[in-house]
Amino acid sequence: INIITKEPPPEREINVWAEVGSWERYRSGASIGDTVGNFGYKVDVNGLTVDGWRDSTKREEKAFTAKGVWTFSPGTKLTLRTDHQDKMIQQPGSITKDQYDADWRQADVYDAYSNTQFTTLSGIYEHQFSDKVSTKVSYSARKTNTDGPTALSYKSGFVDDEYMDNNL
Repeated sequence: INIITKEPPPEREINVWAEVGSWERYRSGASIGDTVGNFGYKVDVNGLTVDGWRDSTKREEKAFTAKGVWTFSPGTKLTLRTDHQDKMIQQPGSITKDQYDADWRQADVYDAYSNTQFTTLSGIYEHQFSDKVSTKVSYSARKTNTDGPTALSYKSGFVDDEYMDNNL
């Protein structure tokens, strides 16, 4: 998967937005970006909360992204980026709330949820030697923390994982 984020704008841009929807769905965010000389940046924060269409289907997400781009010459640039995401997702199970309250052991999914946090740092150095020859070197490190019951996991029991991915 290759996700390409927006480049910093040539002039200062500030955006603030909000959305409201069914099932107490609230989404909002703000961003700012600018380019000054050979340095451009873009910063974005946003959040989402949805109570869901039935009991125990809540979803909460928060995200932060920052990107800086240094253009050293028309064919040479360095891009540094960081982002952090915090997600909580609930799953309702296969029985009604009354059935669950009477005997929770009859549910296929025991009011499952997962909390996941991702933090990524990445950098890309690009140089264009000619119209046909270029180089790009990139590195990223991503730390992931996850906890929650097994209904949303491939493991048995309660999951409490932390791991690091490095890519060059």
